[in-house]
Amino acid sequence: MATYWVGRREIIETKMAKKTLSNSENFQRLAYAVGFLYRGTQRNIGPSDICQVLFEVTKNAHMNDSSYKDNFRKYFDAGKMPPNNKNGEAIFLAIKAACSQRELKAPRSYDVDLEGIGFSNEIIYAVEDKLNPKRQQLNYDGVPFAVDVHIDPLDIDAQVRNRTTGELKAHLLYQSPVAAALWDKVKTSPFYPLHNACAKGLNYILRQKSWADRCRDFDAFFILGVGAWAKDKLILQYLRSSSSKQIAYVWVDASFEMLRRTIKEKVNSQDSFPNVRFAAMRADFEYPSKLRKLYMDNFLSFPEFSKKKVFFILGFTLSNLNESRFFVEYSTHCQQGDLFVFPMQFIPDAAKKDSDALEKFKSNLLSSYQFDEGTELAQAGFGFLQSYSLKRFLGAEVSSFAFYNTSSSLTIKFSADLESSHDNLVTRVITAQSSRHYKSDYLDFLKKFGFELIDCSPEYDGAQTLLVEYVGMRSGSGIQSVTKELNDDFDKG
Repeated sequence: MATYWVGRREIIETKMAKKTLSNSENFQRLAYAVGFLYRGTQRNIGPSDICQVLFEVTKNAHMNDSSYKDNFRKYFDAGKMPPNNKNGEAIFLAIKAACSQRELKAPRSYDVDLEGIGFSNEIIYAVEDKLNPKRQQLNYDGVPFAVDVHIDPLDIDAQVRNRTTGELKAHLLYQSPVAAALWDKVKTSPFYPLHNACAKGLNYILRQKSWADRCRDFDAFFILGVGAWAKDKLILQYLRSSSSKQIAYVWVDASFEMLRRTIKEKVNSQDSFPNVRFAAMRADFEYPSKLRKLYMDNFLSFPEFSKKKVFFILGFTLSNLNESRFFVEYSTHCQQGDLFVFPMQFIPDAAKKDSDALEKFKSNLLSSYQFDEGTELAQAGFGFLQSYSLKRFLGAEVSSFAFYNTSSSLTIKFSADLESSHDNLVTRVITAQSSRHYKSDYLDFLKKFGFELIDCSPEYDGAQTLLVEYVGMRSGSGIQSVTKELNDDFDKG
C-alpha cells in the first residue's frame, strides 16, 4: 500500500494552521476513508457525502455551511485543499473524531497511511479505486477478464532448476494449448470415472434443501479451477430456477488456455442466462488475498467481495493442493456464511482396522489414474519446457503422510525424470500428487479452522461432494503455529 507524503513528516495538529495543505493526496484518502467508514464501501460516494458524514460526526455548524461544502467540493476532486486552512483544520478534526468513535487510531498528521490507522483493507481498496486512475477493462469474447498470474515458459524451467520440494505447480502443466485440449479427452475417458462422479455429487447437492435455503442469499459465485462447462451450466440452471436477481459468476484459474476454452464453450452454448454477469480471473486461487484484490481492482460494479460468497471446486483440484494451507488461508479471508462445494474421495473407515481393505483401496486408487489419456496430457504439459526434455515417467506411488493430527492419510504421487539439454543432468520432479483422508479426520480438521459440514452427497464411484459453511474460527485455535505444522507436514509428505 502506497503512502502519500504531505510536507514534512513532523507536521502535527498544533502546526496545522501554519502549513499550506495543497496537493494533499493522503488528506483525500483520509477524508474518503471516513466517508466509506460511515456510508459503507459504496463506490459512488462523493465529496458532498463526505461533508455530510463529517458534519454528522462532529455536529459542527461550520461544516454544514453551504459555502464550506462548495469550497471543499471545488478543490477536493482536484487533489487540493481549500485555500483557507481553517477548512482543512475543521475537516481534519472531524476525521480524528470519526476515528475515535470507531475506536481507530486517530491520525496526528496528514501523511498517515490508512493501514497505520487501522482501516480495513476493504475500505482501503475502495478508496484506492476511487482515487486511482481507472484502467481499461480487459475482456475476452465479451467476458471481463483480469490477470494476476503471468507465466513465461521459462518459469517452468526455473521451477525444475531451482525446485525446493521437487514438486512442480500443477497449473504449469496446463499452460500448453495441447494440454488444455487433452483435458477434454481425460474428463470423458471411460477409464476416468471420477469426473462423472463429481458431476453426480454436484447435482445431488444442488437439489438439496440445505443448498436451496442458503443460495438465495448470495450474489457472487467463484469457480476455483475451470474446464467443466457442463457443471457450470448445471449450477447456473439451478440458480436461474431459484432466483431472478442478478448474480456474478467468476471463473478463476492460472491457465489462460483453460479459461479461454471455458469462455468459448459458454459463448457457443445455446443456453441463456440473462441475470448472470460472467467474469474471469487468471490467478492462483490458493492465495485468497490476491484473489480478493484482483477482483476488487477490476470488477468495480460487481458485488462486494466482503459480502457472502460461494466457492465451487468442480473436480479433484483441492486434493491436489496443500489442503491445510488452502483452508487456513481462506479461514482468514472468509465471511461467516461463505459456502464451499467440492468433491472428496475418502478412505473407507473399514481400512483403519483392516489391512486388506486398505491395500484394496490403494490398488484401486492407483488404477484409477493409469490410463493413456492422462499420460498424453502430462506429456503435452511438458511441451513448454525450453531446457529440459522428458526422459521417462515413473510409476505412481501411494504412501502414508501426516495430515493435521493423524499420520494415516494417503498421497498418490506422479513423478518424471527430465533431462537437461545443456549438461544431460537428469532431474526427478513430482508432476502431481493427490491426497486421500479418512472422513472423520478431515471433518475434524475443517472444524478446527471454522468450517462446518452442512450436507454430503452419497458415494458415486467412491467420491462424495461436500457442502461446507464457514462459521468462524474457534477461540484459542493457535492458527499461526498450526499453519506452520500443517505446511511442514505437507512438505514432508
